Parts: sequence; C-alpha cells; structure tokens
Amino acid sequence: MIQAVVDKVCWQTSLDGKTTVFKQLQAFTAWPMKAEFFADAFPAVSKWREADMKVCIYSSGSVEAQKLLFGQSAKGKILELVDGPFDTKIGHKVESQSYRRIADSIEGSTNNTLFLTDVTQEASAAEEADVHVVVAKTYYSLITSSSNLHLPSPT
Repeated sequence: MIQAVVDKVCWQTSLDGKTTVFKQLQAFTAWPMKAEFFADAFPAVSKWREADMKVCIYSSGSVEAQKLLFGQSAKGKILELVDGPFDTKIGHKVESQSYRRIADSIEGSTNNTLFLTDVTQEASAAEEADVHVVVAKTYYSLITSSSNLHLPSPT
C-alpha cells in the first residue's frame, strides 16, 4: 500500500499534477522553502494596495502551501499584503466560473481584475469571465519586472 502511494505521488509529480489533494500534500513539504519574487514585487504590491487595489493569489498550490511559501519569502511576508489566497477549491483555473467566484468573494468585478499566468488555457478561461489577462512566460523572461505590467486603473 505504501509503495502504491509513493508511486502515485511520483506519477503526479512527473505530470506537474494540479489536483487539490496533491497540492495539499505538497504543502507539508514546502515549509522550509522561501519564495523568490522580482526585486520590485513588494514595492509594487504595496503601491497597488495604497491605490485601493485588491491583490490575490490564485494557485493550483493549496491555500495552506501558499501561506507557508508566501509567508516565508526571501524578502519578507508578502502574504500580509494579499487580500486572499485562492486554490482549486474555488474551481479549476481553466474554468471561467472560477474567476467569477474569486471576484464575488472579494466583492470585486471581473472587468476590474487583472490575472497573470503562464498558462494559455487559464488565460482563455479568465478572458471568458471578462478578466484582464497578462500571459507571462517567466522561463523566457518576457516579464522581468512588475513595472512591465500595464494594470487597469482602479475604479
């Protein structure tokens, strides 16, 4: 039985599995890690907060893993600047209704929301929900700074 569990975890890892249960399991192994951010991430998020913009994280990683990772970043606790961490319990990232649920839960509107992703299927789902989208391929450094982002103005 134990070998079957190990095999399943290895299989999910090889597929970059996005299931909620698998991501919750990862939370228990993520605690000694520290998140890395662009050098200007904290100032940018602080500036957005000062402009009364809400900042959320929507990750296939569990909320628990997000709290551990973003609460222990190399630059500090960016989680303190976040209105809400969200995971796939709110819905899958490739389903437009998920983005509507997030907007509803933070008392916002989808047309005043910006979603950053490196997955085109997620971008399509967010656009279907009337969300502004930036596709960032971090491996190729298309976005190297938050100042490269053109955000919708808060209303």
